[in-house]
Amino acid sequence: MVPVVSLPLGVSEGYVQDGPGGSRPFDVTTLEGELRSMWKRAGAGSGGKANGDEARSAVIYRAALSNLVVPLDPALAPRLNPVLLDVTRMHPSRLFSIEAGAKPKGSGLRARIGAVCHRRESGGGLVCSEQIVLESDPSSAALIPSAIRSLLVGELPVVVLDFHPGLGVPWVLELMQMADVILEDSCVKEAGREPEVWRSIRIEGSHKIHDIAWSRLHPWRMVLAEVFDDKEHLRALGTIRHVEIGF
Repeated sequence: MVPVVSLPLGVSEGYVQDGPGGSRPFDVTTLEGELRSMWKRAGAGSGGKANGDEARSAVIYRAALSNLVVPLDPALAPRLNPVLLDVTRMHPSRLFSIEAGAKPKGSGLRARIGAVCHRRESGGGLVCSEQIVLESDPSSAALIPSAIRSLLVGELPVVVLDFHPGLGVPWVLELMQMADVILEDSCVKEAGREPEVWRSIRIEGSHKIHDIAWSRLHPWRMVLAEVFDDKEHLRALGTIRHVEIGF
């Protein structure tokens, strides 16, 4: 976590501040410069002095625990973007949101920057994650991995949160090769292809690939396990021969 900067006027919890002019042709030097300028503007944006509680609420803590790389299907982005807000609340990161194929033919690879901010639980200021949004036309998707690689914060782990419904997509596979941890969600995959996610976990190992869909079953698993806390019921475990789960 880096030193705090003053809270810019109008920034509130969950606010995403895009770079000036929106997206533009990808250029790593320009993007890094815009990120530095964004935080510099934030430092000068309060426009006045505050004391006590006002001073504590008018600061930003710029934080990053990882490089969080998120391949998104453009059609699913409106539904999944709120999920990313919750993810950055719990795990501040340099967030890369990727929408390949979202732009018309000839647009190339484009990018914009922003900051996703959340109010601290203690009430003192905001914790902000940098966000870099990459968009491309279909023919430029192959450029995405090298673009991401050029913007990674070197000392931080790379986490790929795969919200793309396709499997075996070349540019997504290349992102996975550079990842320290891969988080899959079999619930967003194309119907009938969920077992391919589980096969990947078996091949690569659960230390690297996790299916977060299973975590949603945790409350149900806890309730089921509590049934066998009773010693009378515990003996029944030895008699189970078949289990069928429907949904």
